[in-house]
Amino acid sequence: MRWDIVTFSLGFNIEPSSIDSDIRHFQNIAFPNCEEILVVNDASEDIGSCGSALNALIRTAERLCYRNNLTVLTESVLQDVNVLIVLVSDPRTLQNAKDNSTIKGGNGYVFDTYLSNSVKNCSKIAANSTHTGVWIVGSDASWKLEKELNMFDLPQDSITGFTFLEKKNQLDHHGWYIVDKDNKLSGMEFDGEYAGKHFEESSHVILGFIYLPLNAATLFLSLYSEFPVAATTYLGVDSNVTPLKLSLFFDFFLATCTSEEEFIKNKLGIHEKVSENVQDRTNARKQIFKKFQDFKGRVEVLDIIEYQYKKFPEHSRNYRQLLDIFSGELNSNEDSERVIRSMLSICNLIDMDSKTAISNILKLLRDQILKTSTPELHLQIIFIASLALSIASDGKGGLRNGPAKNPLFEKLMNGSNRQKDFLNVFDEILKNWVSEPGHMIRAARHLETSAQKCIREMTDELCLSRSLKIGRQPHASPSTVIVTAPVRIDFFGGWLDTPPIFFSMDNAAVVNMAIKLDGKNPIRCFIEKIDKPFIEIVQDGLFVHIKSDNDLIYRHDKPSEAGSLVCACIVSLGFTNILDIFEKLQCCGLRINTSSDLPHGSGLGTSSIMACTILRAICAMGSVADNTYSLPHQIVHTVLRVEQIMTTGGGWQDQCGAIYEGIKKCYYERNHGIVHSPITISSEVRELLERRLLLVYTGKTRLAKNLLQEVIRNFFTCKETKQKLKKMAEAVDKFAKQIEKGELSVELLEHYYTTKNFMTRCEPPNVTELLEMLKRKKLIEVGWAAGAGGGGFIYLWISETTSPSDIENFLPSNPQFSNMTCHRITIPLETPFILELTM
Repeated sequence: MRWDIVTFSLGFNIEPSSIDSDIRHFQNIAFPNCEEILVVNDASEDIGSCGSALNALIRTAERLCYRNNLTVLTESVLQDVNVLIVLVSDPRTLQNAKDNSTIKGGNGYVFDTYLSNSVKNCSKIAANSTHTGVWIVGSDASWKLEKELNMFDLPQDSITGFTFLEKKNQLDHHGWYIVDKDNKLSGMEFDGEYAGKHFEESSHVILGFIYLPLNAATLFLSLYSEFPVAATTYLGVDSNVTPLKLSLFFDFFLATCTSEEEFIKNKLGIHEKVSENVQDRTNARKQIFKKFQDFKGRVEVLDIIEYQYKKFPEHSRNYRQLLDIFSGELNSNEDSERVIRSMLSICNLIDMDSKTAISNILKLLRDQILKTSTPELHLQIIFIASLALSIASDGKGGLRNGPAKNPLFEKLMNGSNRQKDFLNVFDEILKNWVSEPGHMIRAARHLETSAQKCIREMTDELCLSRSLKIGRQPHASPSTVIVTAPVRIDFFGGWLDTPPIFFSMDNAAVVNMAIKLDGKNPIRCFIEKIDKPFIEIVQDGLFVHIKSDNDLIYRHDKPSEAGSLVCACIVSLGFTNILDIFEKLQCCGLRINTSSDLPHGSGLGTSSIMACTILRAICAMGSVADNTYSLPHQIVHTVLRVEQIMTTGGGWQDQCGAIYEGIKKCYYERNHGIVHSPITISSEVRELLERRLLLVYTGKTRLAKNLLQEVIRNFFTCKETKQKLKKMAEAVDKFAKQIEKGELSVELLEHYYTTKNFMTRCEPPNVTELLEMLKRKKLIEVGWAAGAGGGGFIYLWISETTSPSDIENFLPSNPQFSNMTCHRITIPLETPFILELTM
């Protein structure tokens, strides 16, 4: 929810300059989420809450007119806007915060003051409301909402006051709403006096928070030209009219629940709240009643905890002290982005230049590198530093995804001591890369490349002893080898297999299944010996010749280059000399032909599974030198290394999903590597899955590399990302147990789908539309996107009464889906990889 404008209406004697730093900080971190913050003063002393609100609304409307190139105040400018007016009668509401405590606000932290508390609560309630309008709140009270809010459908023919329930003996000097059983306003009470109907002991506290629907707000604004009401505003003062004091509740809101006679004569709060100018007050009430007699008053009851009224903290907030606090928790706070944005904003407030500000943050992080030796903490520091550089560049230096092979940085990162390498990179950035946004973004990319090196080292440590080692066959090796492979369906747990996430998570596990698509294995590798002394790679009709070791090394870590996957597989086996592999495979040269019936970026694990077929074919042409681990176990770990070698950063669920038959839970276990645990299903469950699981190719291909990179960043710097992954990890076993019983949990699949969408935010609109439409028509129970990045395929769990042909007929009947295609699945009962040899 975004406010069109937020107006702080300050008491007459409060200097706007006294809150300049707060307003700048609010704007720097987008608190509240609004297009503009406006600060105005009351027109004169003692004009009451109604006068303050009307004066602020006039100034707000004038600002909106200016933004719309209007030169005359036009009441219609309030249509289709959402406005928040905050009444500030005491400077302590904004300037005092106990122990410099903070709350989350926008994309940073703000002091926990009465004012910030009011803004946060109003924003939360407005975000849960079905209508826009003008919201007016006082800041003399501090209150907290329960975490969960229902939606508010606020009637547009009524004015709504917000309230909470409290015993009268618990609060002094408060007004009370009198309401009927339907929460319609019947009257008010103050200091033992009543106006309107009085049913029983009042328990609905006047909270000081009111909502005007746009038509009521327009009428309220129209009072600017009607005296004596206009005497509460700056227009009245500048017209030399005696100022008037009116209450927002007793001189305005009360008009919606009483007769005209009672409204005009009531004396609620007369000693404190209303003007002593009886005639002007009477005439003003007549004007107000005439305009608002057709509106009904009502209340919304809020669940409120920790309510306090005018019990302001004693000490003023201190931005310099807050900066020190943030500096101390930069690497320990789970929400690093908020801390960084807050620190940079505060540096701006105290007139620290941007270069010094980002340099100070980087120095703090560099010091943390010195204090730890664990790779997980090193990675966290690196990604926080990269994030800080990105934020400091303010979007002016480009995107964080981009090339990061500057020779200078590659040399700095080429040492054997990871900690020393990181320190060298920090020193270079501090010296030469913080002067302008373009340099900062490039430095952020190189920091993340140094993190990738660390991740690769962690993965190598896990995989090296478990990876394939190729030897010569004792007899003549085959002249040709063909390997075909299935693809996989990711049921649950995606992202948990990604390094370094799985190193840091408890129960990092996935549930997936090997499938044939349309009755066949769609992925294929064909290797044959040739009599020419090079490796000929055939991929998608392209021919690549690897004639030297340099060709092999050049191509092995460039995923955009044709043939790179084959080269990475060869390097992962320990070969950097092409003659060595020829010797082990007893050949002069090789032709390696890879093909797939699926498009690149399908989301079905094509790249990793293709690496499995390449490695399996090479094993068949040579021999496996070490049988300590099973061949599938070795292939899984070798492909994980291939992903790191290619810098694509993928995990292990794709190769596990295809190389092991059926449904299984695959997980990381310290000291045991990547383990798989078969999930036994009956023939009836298998037939059920084959009948009700349908794949649809959407035509939208997306590659996972940049998405993986973004998720890893957020894993180390965003609290919400880590929480969602943890919640998913906790549910893996539950999903596995249910599917074993033949129950495909729609609830958990929906959770998986929403989690993946949160991680990537890249689902195409027509895919979202398709899934929503299929659900609406009850053709499916649930649908979810394939793969880490959403992929080109989606999975559909069709309804019990739906047949695959119903979906096949539905797609071409809707033009926006007519290019999508349906595909059936088969679950292999035997080892899913098919191997053919020719001697």
